[in-house]
Amino acid sequence: MKRRATLQAGLAAGIVAATFPSAAASKRTQDTRLMGVWRSDRDRTVDMLRFKPGLDVSTRERIADMFGKLTLRFTDQGMFSEHEGRVTAATRYRIVASDFRSVVIEYQGEPPQPVVEQLFIEGESLYKHAGVGYNFEFFRRVVGA
Repeated sequence: MKRRATLQAGLAAGIVAATFPSAAASKRTQDTRLMGVWRSDRDRTVDMLRFKPGLDVSTRERIADMFGKLTLRFTDQGMFSEHEGRVTAATRYRIVASDFRSVVIEYQGEPPQPVVEQLFIEGESLYKHAGVGYNFEFFRRVVGA
């Protein structure tokens, strides 16, 4: 299992290197665009969600209610997440690559395994893949660097 996780992380890093060839070799440990506190933007996320055709209204509402409760904080010391005011994760991250519109980070997930994630930044907005299909969770900056 550990070998599989290492292989997956290596493949992801290879894809990132191919996608961002000049940035992949970067040794930067932070990107000032990430620094600060980001709050889940429930309205924008729900507006952009793609639900399966025929999904009933109550299920759509339960899914929509999951958003708007997560806060991400990026510092030069690490990445912290809070859900409804309770710290749910605190971990170090490293920048794998970046370009003019995104930053790719790697960190240890749960269970301990490398996670590579691309964060798109547009001014005071940040969005990232929401884990299933074509859905993204949107965040807005609430406190700057």
